[in-house]
Amino acid sequence: PFYDKNGNVIAAQGRLINFTGESKARNTAKYITVKSALVNPSERLWYNQWNVNPKKKIYIVEGPIDSMFLKNAIAMVGAGAIDNIPAHLKDSEGVYVLDNEPRNKHICDYMEKLIGLGKNICIWPRSVFEKDINDMIHTRTTKEIQWIIDKNTFSGMEAKLRLNEWRKV
Repeated sequence: PFYDKNGNVIAAQGRLINFTGESKARNTAKYITVKSALVNPSERLWYNQWNVNPKKKIYIVEGPIDSMFLKNAIAMVGAGAIDNIPAHLKDSEGVYVLDNEPRNKHICDYMEKLIGLGKNICIWPRSVFEKDINDMIHTRTTKEIQWIIDKNTFSGMEAKLRLNEWRKV
């Protein structure tokens, strides 16, 4: 569920969990999101935005499941919202943690955009092979994942250099 600042449910999202791979073959949607009629249809959803502490570092991930494994995390519900942070969190220190997909043009483009905006981003080290935090949690502790993110957070020119290396993986 997604909540507003008053604790009212304003949307819900479900995720297809299919271990056979049949959903890809049939073009079945992986996620389904339903918004309340009271929510502006063009309003962007942010998972957990009212439960984070804006005075502490906020981890900004792509999906709600990934956010559940990090302290003080919100989810963009898709990387397309990277430049549309909720107003009450705009002044918070943030670290963008996108999926570990160096061959995904959209992810790389989003990372370049974030670097251009002067944002802090996690650029996964080569020792991490999993696609996202949801996959990492099967073989790593939340503490280890948080440590990897913190040790691999960059901005500015260093982020540009790290991004170019990461893409070569």
